[in-house]
Amino acid sequence: MAEMNEKTVSPAKETEKDWRLEQINGLKKKFRGWRGFFLFLFYTVIAVIFLNLVSLCPISIPAAIVFLALVVSVIGWWLTHCIKIVKAWEKVVYFFLGKIKGDPKEPGLRFILWPFGKIMFIPVYEQRIDPPAQKVITQDNIEIEVNPIIFFRIFEPIKFIIGAVNARAMLADMTQASIRDICGTKKFDEIRGERENIGNDVTTILNEAAGKWGIIVTRVKLQEVIPPLGLLQAIEKVFVADREKKAKITTAQGEKKKVQLEADATRYKKVKEAEGDAAQTKLQVEAFGPEGAKILAATMIAGMVQKGDKLFIDPKVAGIPAITAIISEALDLLKSRPAETSSQK
Repeated sequence: MAEMNEKTVSPAKETEKDWRLEQINGLKKKFRGWRGFFLFLFYTVIAVIFLNLVSLCPISIPAAIVFLALVVSVIGWWLTHCIKIVKAWEKVVYFFLGKIKGDPKEPGLRFILWPFGKIMFIPVYEQRIDPPAQKVITQDNIEIEVNPIIFFRIFEPIKFIIGAVNARAMLADMTQASIRDICGTKKFDEIRGERENIGNDVTTILNEAAGKWGIIVTRVKLQEVIPPLGLLQAIEKVFVADREKKAKITTAQGEKKKVQLEADATRYKKVKEAEGDAAQTKLQVEAFGPEGAKILAATMIAGMVQKGDKLFIDPKVAGIPAITAIISEALDLLKSRPAETSSQK
């Protein structure tokens, strides 16, 4: 039976210790501060009284002084148990004869009637629980390991004291159960991409129960979602392939931009050359007159045809007499140029 109990104990309960039980049942250091001083004085007076009784003390001390010192030491030692200092991040609950008296006390100097009265210090700052990582099965039957972190705060100290024996362990167990339930309804890719949403869902579930314990869960984080080794290697290969793909796309875009820039540069060069030729032609037309311009245009057309460049004439202007005359002049030049070339050879 003992073995069964050991097996059924949650790992969180094994690792977490209830600080309240330690505070109530644990032995405190006696020789500390003024309490230790008065306790030392009390023991000294007792020793002196004992030595006087057995007539071993070399100094004779009047009984009244001994009694007064004894009373002062006892009162001082008692006051050190009655006066408590509550720090800024704490609240205290006052017990008198085992019953809670009044509301939780705020930080400051507090007096209790020891030994009939006791106080319990409750921290009100945000605390953290690190449950052990657990394995869960996703909807697509992948076993993953999830490592959560719980952040909580005590907002009602009295409920916290009487609500649960070990609230920290209960929060850890509920967190693990909630994560198992939620991850069982989701696929691995969804869990990996929705860790924040899963943490928010777990926080909502915990707060529904933790309110009865005077606790508010501020947030739950899934700091790690670890897949099996085989799946992890497959994911790494996908990431490597994705990086290579992005690198190729970046290289292709760079080449495309380079070609586009070169084409733009070539186009710009041709435009500027054409503008220069047009300006030169305009000057020549102004210098030689209409007839000279016609001969010049015919010469340019003949040169383009002879080089093999494509020449396009808009059909709308092909029937204009001036254009027809220029084309005829260009054809005559083409007929005469082969003869000139052969005679030069």
